[in-house]
Amino acid sequence: MGVIQDITSATRLRPWPAVVVQAIFGGLAAIGYAYASMRRLWLLPLVFLFQIGGAIEVSRLVQSFWAGGVRAAVVSLEAIEARMMADGIAVILLIALGYTFFIVTIVREGGGFARLKAGGAGG
Repeated sequence: MGVIQDITSATRLRPWPAVVVQAIFGGLAAIGYAYASMRRLWLLPLVFLFQIGGAIEVSRLVQSFWAGGVRAAVVSLEAIEARMMADGIAVILLIALGYTFFIVTIVREGGGFARLKAGGAGG
């Protein structure tokens, strides 16, 4: 989400550490939802609260350390275009990484289920 937020705020170029912090937080929330959905459904409300409360705190943290970024009025159009290109590439790479983890999780879960089923069929 951090990279998407950076794209939507193209009039203000935020420092890269701010984008990374927000992206990491979004990833942690996604991992929390995935884990809670697959293993512990009772954790879903806690993950939701973490996401809401954490988003507020991360936003405050980003604003206090990196006060809003550089105004686009002082940044050249070429700099904005380069930033949008970097953001686009980051989005593509992060989607591919997320999809890879998704597939690995499915294969591992499916393999465990198949072993469990095969062990029960012989006895």
